[in-house]
Amino acid sequence: MNTTALTISPATATVDTYRDLLRDMAGEVADATATLPAGYRRLCAGLESFWESVREHRSTLRPVAESTEGQELLGRIGRPFQHLLYSELVNSGCENPVSQLSPLIEDVRSIARAELRSGRRARQRRRQLLERVGAHCRA
Repeated sequence: MNTTALTISPATATVDTYRDLLRDMAGEVADATATLPAGYRRLCAGLESFWESVREHRSTLRPVAESTEGQELLGRIGRPFQHLLYSELVNSGCENPVSQLSPLIEDVRSIARAELRSGRRARQRRRQLLERVGAHCRA
């Protein structure tokens, strides 16, 4: 999918359009993590790849992230990312991955939203989050 010419507004977007975009982003994450064994390193690489993909698609995602309808839609069709994160937490030896998942997802989204608004990478926030996750895993 060529997203460089694609502009999506929450009012006119379809679930399929967002699903296609997230499928492309998931493919980018899969490519970045394909050669890594399951665990903390792959979790970190996947999150970094996700944030970079958000940056790459920011012109498409920004209007969505700024609307309530868009956030709800992305939350619903973003469930495969949640399953991937949970799986990586389990494979990382994370203590109680069920209780870690929701805060991790919220922190990942918060960083992505901040980067969409500012147009810059939140390197320190990214690093702090990954270190915090590592403290709960066998990193």
